[in-house]
Amino acid sequence: GMTEVLKRAGEVGALRYLDATHFTPHRRVDLEALNGDIVACSGYKFCGPHMGVLGARPGVLDRLDPYKVGARGPGGGADVLHYGPPSEGNCQISPWEMGTLCYEAL
Repeated sequence: GMTEVLKRAGEVGALRYLDATHFTPHRRVDLEALNGDIVACSGYKFCGPHMGVLGARPGVLDRLDPYKVGARGPGGGADVLHYGPPSEGNCQISPWEMGTLCYEAL
């Protein structure tokens, strides 16, 4: 099944991302049992707020370089904003935030 495919993918060093939006309302999400590295979920798919959730195994997000696509630059193309991993010297509010805050949850 899916867990065996993910287990084998991990054995060769692949990063295993799970979109658990439809799974989460029905089952407990356990990255260890599912053989995943990163899990994401959108609460609004099951009558929750318009807010995404991202979970990861310890150390996984440190290996990634989050970026956002900014406004059009001087050359007409979009600027890519690189944040780097969060650290004491790089205290961006959230380099993983995808956009507008969830105002209905405030």
